[in-house]
Amino acid sequence: MRVIFCRDPLDAKRVDMDYEAEWHGAQAAGFKTELLSLEDIELINDPSAYTHCHYLPYSYPLIASMTPRTIWRTSPGGPEDWTELFAQIAAFGQSALQPELTPFRDIARTITSRFFTMDIAKTAEGRWIIVELGDGGVSGLPVQMDVRAFYEKLMNANIG
Repeated sequence: MRVIFCRDPLDAKRVDMDYEAEWHGAQAAGFKTELLSLEDIELINDPSAYTHCHYLPYSYPLIASMTPRTIWRTSPGGPEDWTELFAQIAAFGQSALQPELTPFRDIARTITSRFFTMDIAKTAEGRWIIVELGDGGVSGLPVQMDVRAFYEKLMNANIG
């Protein structure tokens, strides 16, 4: 398996600095890596699929049963208090907690995108919810992630 990364726009022989840690992690795990110009990459999702995942009003009807009730404002101005939402979420990122994935897989099958992310979290009440969807083409690995370990697991899954 090959992993393709964007090359530096100013130096075609170097990986883009935003992907440098992943580049080295993938190579250390034994992957063959290649560089492509961002201009040469054809996106997996079309604009409609991108909007479907990145603009919550489009995906909300499909994930409403597993995400907090959401209200859209049409008037200008920002949120009055974001802390209320964040206070409800008990677990972010890596965790030993393992949710039952069946309801999330069922919802994922209804998303009109070929490549997307679904962030889930456990509320203080113990309920697993969808925090958001995102287009996979603009997603990256979490900053705190051990990149080499990620690519080693990916390599082992690819071999097995």
